[in-house]
Amino acid sequence: MIQHFLLGILATGPLYGYQIKKICDVHFSYFRPMYFSSIYPNLKKLKERGMLTQKVDLQDNRPDRKIYTVTEKGLREFHKWLHQRTLRPPIIHDEFSLKFLFSHELEAHEILELIDREMELIRSWREKNKKKHKETALGYSSTTYARMLGEFYDEIHKATLGWLSRCQRQLVETSDKEEASIAPPRQGSMPNPTSRLE
Repeated sequence: MIQHFLLGILATGPLYGYQIKKICDVHFSYFRPMYFSSIYPNLKKLKERGMLTQKVDLQDNRPDRKIYTVTEKGLREFHKWLHQRTLRPPIIHDEFSLKFLFSHELEAHEILELIDREMELIRSWREKNKKKHKETALGYSSTTYARMLGEFYDEIHKATLGWLSRCQRQLVETSDKEEASIAPPRQGSMPNPTSRLE
């Protein structure tokens, strides 16, 4: 899927590696993070498959840039992929979900700390994204569909924050009830054990 993602970005015009990384960071970070360690090997594979061409742009006092362009074969492959049936519905696959799944191994206060950290992470990430989208990424203009998908992920994060808040409340309420059930009885509330014998 990374290769089709790269073909889709390059379908808008020739780009070099740093531009691709910047575009991913600004416009598509909500979708999946992209690293140079993923970008360059997949660009190489696409080139070897005849999906891309590469031109070296010589620069004075700076490393040469490799500019990638989609070939007709690459565009055909990209459009073929666009028309293929999606095999599964959207899934959430992230580290927090796995930790939450096994949080029965933690104390209540530890789970609450885990949730707090996740909520802070989401809020911080959303704030950074707002700032990023005010920038222009090297002349790249995201499509209406990319913006709509961004709104979709924003709604997911809002819903996630709401769900995490509900989890917090449930955990606090459950913890309070458990503490109340094991709390020692107040003085004078227990019957006198010898009263039945009198």
